[in-house]
Parts: sequence; C-alpha cells; structure tokens
Amino acid sequence: MLLQMDCNSAQLNTVPKKRRANYTGSNNKKGGRLTWGRDVSDFIDDDEFGNRSTSTGYEPKYVTMTTEAYKMANMQSKGNKRDTRMQSSRQSLFIPHGASSSQLDLTNPFQTPTLANMEDGDMTTLGTDLISDKAIPQPPISWEPFGYPLVHTMCLVTCYSEDEEGIRTTMDSIATTDYPNSHKLMVVICDGIITGAGNDKSTPDMCLGLMEDFVTPPEEVQPYSYVSVAQGAKRHNMSKVYAGFYKYDDNTVPPEKQQKLPVLLIVKCGTPAEAASAKPGNRGKRDSQIILMSFLQAVTYNERMSELQYAMLKAIWQVTGIMATFYELVLMVDADTLVYPDCLTHMDAEMVKHPEIMGLCGETKISNKRDSWVTAIQVFEYYISHHQSKAFESVFGSVTCLPGCFCMYRIKTPKDYNCWVPILANSDIVNKYSENVLDSLHKKNLLLLGEDRYLSSLMLRAFPTRQQVFIPKAACKTVVPDKICVVLSVSRCNLSLVLNWSVLWCCLLPLHLPCTF
Repeated sequence: MLLQMDCNSAQLNTVPKKRRANYTGSNNKKGGRLTWGRDVSDFIDDDEFGNRSTSTGYEPKYVTMTTEAYKMANMQSKGNKRDTRMQSSRQSLFIPHGASSSQLDLTNPFQTPTLANMEDGDMTTLGTDLISDKAIPQPPISWEPFGYPLVHTMCLVTCYSEDEEGIRTTMDSIATTDYPNSHKLMVVICDGIITGAGNDKSTPDMCLGLMEDFVTPPEEVQPYSYVSVAQGAKRHNMSKVYAGFYKYDDNTVPPEKQQKLPVLLIVKCGTPAEAASAKPGNRGKRDSQIILMSFLQAVTYNERMSELQYAMLKAIWQVTGIMATFYELVLMVDADTLVYPDCLTHMDAEMVKHPEIMGLCGETKISNKRDSWVTAIQVFEYYISHHQSKAFESVFGSVTCLPGCFCMYRIKTPKDYNCWVPILANSDIVNKYSENVLDSLHKKNLLLLGEDRYLSSLMLRAFPTRQQVFIPKAACKTVVPDKICVVLSVSRCNLSLVLNWSVLWCCLLPLHLPCTF
C-alpha cells in the first residue's frame, strides 16, 4: 500500500533512548514528582536543535499555558503575591513534591461527599499515585527546539470501518512526527462497534490491538452514559475509555525511530438495548467530535463533569501526568490520512506565534493518484482547491472550510497572562455544533453532508475578528475514491452543501469581513 511505503520512506528523527517506545526503565516514581526541570539530555542527544536549556534568566517570547505557569512560579519565588487565586490555579503542572493524594481524594468524585460542595473550586491536579510509571517526563520550559515554546497538543483520530493497515498508517505517522512526544496526546474515537468489509475484527478491537501498557486492564473498563447527537432512543449512548501507549510494529517503523506516545481510546459501544443491532453505538463523526469538544468545554469553564468526562480527565492524567487544562490545540485527522513528519511543527508554530489564528489547515495530497484514471484526474482538483481557493481565502484570514481530514483548531487563546478566551471550547460553538433536531433539508445538508464546513463557518461567525488560514508547509496524504460513481456522488454532495452555505453567508456574515466565499 502506498501510504505504508511513504511512512517507511519518510525522514524520521532518531529518538533518544529514554523516550523510545521500547525503553524499559521507569520515568515516574510513585508518589514523586514530574517537573519541568528535567535534564535536557533526556530529551535530545546533542544541540542540533539549537537548544536553549538554561533556565536562568529565561524570558519566554510567547504566551502558552506552560510559560504562564513558569512566570507565575517565578513571581511567587520573588515574593509577588498580588493574585493568590491565579497562583494557586496556574502555578504548577503537578502536585508539589511530597504531597499525598490522601489530602484530597479525587479517585472517584461521584462517591466523595467532600467534593459534592466544591462546585466553585479549581481542580488543579489528581493524585500522583494514579500516574503510570511509563508517563513521559516533561522537558524544561526553556527548551525550545524549534524556536518557540512547546504547547501541549491533542491529535484526534476518528475511526469508523477502516482496516487495520489504514489505522496503523495514520497512527504511525502521528506518533513519529518530529514534535516532542511529551507534548502530544493521541485521542482515538471509534464510532460504534463496526466491522468493516473485509475485516475479521471490529474497529475497536483493532485499535485496542495497537495499544499496550494500559493503565486499567481492558476487561475491567466500564461503559459510561452520555447524551449523543441523535434523536429518539439513540439520544442515549454509552462509551468506554481506555488509556495506554501506542504499540508499534517494527516492520513499519524502526525501533530507533519509535517515540513512546500516550493514547486515549474512546469506544462508543451503545446501550444494552442496541447490542444486537447492526451498528451498536454508531452516531456519526460529529458526535465523536462533540465528545471531545464538550469535555474541553467542561475543563475550560471548570464545569461539573459527567462520569464519562471525568473518566477522560483521569485517563489523561494517568498516561501523561498533566491536567487536561494545559492542552491548547487539537489536530483533527481521519483514520485513512498520513501526516508528514514536520506537519505538527509547522502548524503549532503558526498557532504559538499568531494568537489571533483560531484554526488552520495544510495541504491534502493524494496517495493513490496512480491507481487509475479516476484518481489521476482528482489531483488537479485537490491542488487547485488548496493553492488557489484556500490560499486566496487565507489572505483575508477567512478560510471557509477547514477539511476534517487534516486541520487544527485552537482550544483557547491567550489574551493576557491569566486571561484565556475559549475558542473551540466556547459554549456557543459546542451548543450550536451539537444541534440534534434536523427538521429541514437545509439543516440536513449542513450537518449531515458537511460537518467540516459547518464547524469552520461557526467559528468565523462566532469570532469574526480572528483568522482561519492555510499553511502550505504542512501536508498530508489521503486515499481518494477510485470509482467514478463515488466521485460524482461526493461532488454532488459538495455542490449541495456549498449552495446551502452560500445562502447563509449572504444573510448572516458580518459586513466587515472582506472575503465571504
């Protein structure tokens, strides 16, 4: 398969021994502390990145969650206590050294009477005894291998009925990007218990087979209820949350190139009433995105969480050792997409250096362009849609459609120190994107045929002064249909979607935006 060949032939960096997937040592001592002051030699072998690891006198140029925490810690050490609440909520990524989880039992807040009255309190950390001994230590804040402060990024992979080779190719490409694995978390969401054509295992079983070192044995994981984006009885759905690390195949990625990567797997398993149905738990890609977006909303606004959301929060803490509040960006890819090794570096650089950017996309190339004349004729269409249409819209900062197969959104953006504005986690965005009553053909066109364009347009309408741009340096490859009937069907859907959105843009777009379509 061409995607697999490209993955093997990509120029991947050699990973330091302590950060490889096959490293057998322990990164975290139970009850100890993961700090941002680790020796930089644990993260690089030499100074090839122009390392600036000396923390003395370090002044970050850009505002991120970690640089803000660094400055708050410095302010406290100098005796500046002008804002006690700010220091307590932002001071540290982790529980202070020597702290015991018994001081605040957060292992199960739904059964802890003490926490029932903590609606207005900030939950800054969980117990250190919950952290996996395989968790990756955080590098020094001053380590800037690419010339800007590193930001914690989630990589969302939505799966449906893909084969194992396609899923592994996507996960391999994300895991081997040259962005440090201490700042990457792969979130995989399986849209129901589905067995694709030609597969001998269901998609969730294939994803579980690509994980190892589970923090909780898979057979002990319990399903949690949540409200899905559906109607009627399907409004109620259930999901399971697994946490562990990515399991490589030495035949696709050499051991010296394998980064240890934490993985959060969410499987929509459905209710017991639909266990015998053809597609238990299946609610669509938009529902999968809403699971993550509503979780980020609860984390950002410090809202009361559901059991599923708390299970996600706890799982992230267990495999990474940091709280979900420190994640600022979400990379969204489909399960049949291969991302280039440097894509995450370029995309994160734009986000860090330009806080006004709330979303961006890279170039999507065709991996199977030589399979037939049908795939060959789509190359020009893909190229024009990116380097002409999206490039033109990007000049005005108003790319109207960030493709769901390869795009990045900002969870929240810094306005000033200790002042963050929710973007993707904004309550208005989440509420409008999770609309479940589709009582007209117009709404069905918008929400069922093109959720990617719908989300991008919601962002532009909610934040008209912010930007969505196209980054040609970031690239990916994907598989396109090789049958003309499928291509024509997709084109018809796209045309219908564009016509419906043209009506909305003409009526609702703020007049001061120079580019509308």
